[in-house]
Amino acid sequence: MRILFCFLAFTFTAHAEELTRSDMNKKFWIEGAAGIAPDSGIFHGEGSAVADRRDITLRYQYGTFGLLANWHRGILSWELEQESYHVNNRFFSAGFTVRVTPFGDKGGIFGGSHLVGYLMGQMGRSDFHYYEGPPGGVKSEAAAAIVNGSGFASGVDLYFPIFFGLWLTGGGGFESNNFAYKITTDPNNDGKVNIRQTFTYLRAGLAFSF
Repeated sequence: MRILFCFLAFTFTAHAEELTRSDMNKKFWIEGAAGIAPDSGIFHGEGSAVADRRDITLRYQYGTFGLLANWHRGILSWELEQESYHVNNRFFSAGFTVRVTPFGDKGGIFGGSHLVGYLMGQMGRSDFHYYEGPPGGVKSEAAAAIVNGSGFASGVDLYFPIFFGLWLTGGGGFESNNFAYKITTDPNNDGKVNIRQTFTYLRAGLAFSF
């Protein structure tokens, strides 16, 4: 009797998982992610700052191809002997997606897992503050502004199904922008004051499909 009960419970659980597991064929997706941009350096020839990144994405996926809109921001700071800076970037992006399904849509632990590649154009603003001062001492603000710019981003994310429309997601990409920061000071006369505008990023989060 106990063996029969265990068999029935296992069978019911297996079928329940098939019924409730997230479906990759849903058309509407809402995603939230956190990540880093590990090479967001401002000074040429020096170690890079690591930007803190946050993303919110809306996506319409009609089969293999889709459309998406994204908002993301990145905050980073870095300091050398006589210079330091703080940058806060915010972007609105839009573009298209391509979905690849190497594991199929059902069955097995990876069933329904898939890859989504994207290419986006983006516009945004960068709030930057640049400081100068003696090594180890207090630095004063030498330049600050809010500048607008545009660019593009491209990357790939992996989606792993959970249940009831929820997905684990993670991936990375490449971003390039054209902000004109207009920082003309260079106390060390070494050409290292030049805010970087092209960098990679990594992110992970949750998605909901319906």
